[in-house]
Amino acid sequence: MYAAVEELVGLQVIEVNIEINDVYVPGPAKPGTAAETRPAREAIQ
Repeated sequence: MYAAVEELVGLQVIEVNIEINDVYVPGPAKPGTAAETRPAREAIQ
């Protein structure tokens, strides 16, 4: 079930816990303007 994570870490995975603190969904680009880019945020640890 967690084959991708097992392949990444090289160990047997029995549970995966994640927490998402922030999600950015860009709106549609305005016609005639360059697409605005937002800098990537660093992970909070």
